[in-house]
Amino acid sequence: MPNELTVGGLPEREFLMEIETLLRVGRAEDAANRLKTLLDGLCGPGCPLPTRFLTVGPKDVRLTGWNELPERIAEYDQRGKNITAIGIDFSSPRHCNRKPDENGLLDPHIETNFYTDGDGWPFSISDRAGLLECYQKSRPKWLGAPGWQGMFEEIDDTIAVEGIADLYGAAFRLQGTQDPTMNQRPAGVLGACYAAVLVHLAVRDFAPRNVLPRPMAVIVGSNEDYPFFNAPAFAAQGA
Repeated sequence: MPNELTVGGLPEREFLMEIETLLRVGRAEDAANRLKTLLDGLCGPGCPLPTRFLTVGPKDVRLTGWNELPERIAEYDQRGKNITAIGIDFSSPRHCNRKPDENGLLDPHIETNFYTDGDGWPFSISDRAGLLECYQKSRPKWLGAPGWQGMFEEIDDTIAVEGIADLYGAAFRLQGTQDPTMNQRPAGVLGACYAAVLVHLAVRDFAPRNVLPRPMAVIVGSNEDYPFFNAPAFAAQGA
């Protein structure tokens, strides 16, 4: 296909699968480093993406609402089944008619999903390998929705992400560019991927797990927001 986008030497879909696979198997740093290498030359004055893409790290991502989770979990536990997993999903800003402001800033639109053990998956007894087994049963194997997708006990907006509005806004705007240049197309892919990986790392490394009332899986996913990654930040059992 002559118009198929190539990113990092791979067709776009294969590239997304590569990054998502690294996230799923617990190699998020490798995913971030792969993306940063490719972002060099696409960021800065006169380039499609802001310079800050080259210096930002997961510590710059602010997860707000995390300390409110115990109250929410206690409320949802009262329905009869304990909450055993939390999904932090990027949801498309188009779902609520949001777009970058006049300065190009746009915070990710985040949905917080609360899951119980059951038809979705036995989160409370699953390690990372156990969670990956659910992905492997999905079709297609990678970049497919896991079995628990949409089977939440409750969904709300408890968690929000701040600190990367300039980066997320720039990447989002490139995805809607009419007749994009050769640089703009891969920049939009890489920018969106890097924003997703930054949030994944922020959740994995800086979200205080001891706030949660019991060991839980926490998955950083997507509700129709590019690049559609879905991967465990950590499992209830093990790392």
